[in-house]
This record gives sequence, structure tokens and C-alpha cells, in this order.
Amino acid sequence: MKVRSIITLFLGLIVPFGAAVGAQAESPCIFPGADHTCQDPRGRWAIEWREASGGGRHVLWLKSLVSGGARKLLEFDRSVELLWSPSGKALAVTDRAGSNDSVLRVFSGPTLMRAVNVEGRLRASVGRVPEIFDNGHRYFEAVGWVLPMCCSFVSERTITRQAEST
Repeated sequence: MKVRSIITLFLGLIVPFGAAVGAQAESPCIFPGADHTCQDPRGRWAIEWREASGGGRHVLWLKSLVSGGARKLLEFDRSVELLWSPSGKALAVTDRAGSNDSVLRVFSGPTLMRAVNVEGRLRASVGRVPEIFDNGHRYFEAVGWVLPMCCSFVSERTITRQAEST
């Protein structure tokens, strides 16, 4: 059985939030995929995906469309989903790190290089929530932006029930 909880990240604070109702449904960019770039809504930034080679990891590069400069944003193994904020001033990246977990990071700041690990921030804000962390299968996924710097995300966990022995 899967259980989903909607939580909101607002300016670096984690807030349990049932009122993420106003969140718009943006279309995420998914890598690996047919496309190799994902541009922000304002046309200032692009994320470029480079396929893994030689046993290495996939790489996301952040490229300024103004200056042309590029910097490594993230390395990953399996797949990622990117969700730009409407203003283009923040980027949520869901890293499908394994079959039993995902890592959600929100990049922000003037150069988009300030990264917040949502699970780490959740633990720092409310502690270790047994309902999320006890079974070993947990997924954090960005689902939308409520405000320009307010990312709504889902925390999903899989509950496995063992049959009682008689």
C-alpha cells in the first residue's frame, strides 16, 4: 500500500501543507529522454543532460543563456525529473536514485547553485518521522510550485505488511 503526503518547501523551510491545492501542473523535463536540454520559463538558464559514458554517471550541466558559461549541477545514476519555478529562479530536481528511494533537491539563488536536500531539511525541521522513514522505501517528488519560491512536493512511502504466522 502506498501513502502520499503533500508537503511544501517555502524559502528553505519545510511546512506540512494540505493546501497545495493552488499548485499549477507544470510539465517536468525527464532525463534520460529524447531531449537533452530543459530551458527555464524566462529563457535565462538551460539544463543540459549528458549521457553516462565509460561506466560513469549521467551529468546535468547548468548553462547561462546570457553569458554562455556552464557549470556541473548534478551527477546521477538512474533518472531525474526537473521542474522549473514559474519565475525561473528555482529548480526542483527529483533524482530517482534507487528502486527504494528518491532524492529531491531544490536549487536556487542568483546562480542556481544553492542546493537544499528536501529530506535533510525535513529531518532538521521536524525530526525523523517514523511514518516516512521506518520502512526503507520512501520517495520525495516535486509536484508543482505554489508561489515563486514555494515548491510543493509529495512524500510517498510504501508500506509492506507481513502475514502473521499461525
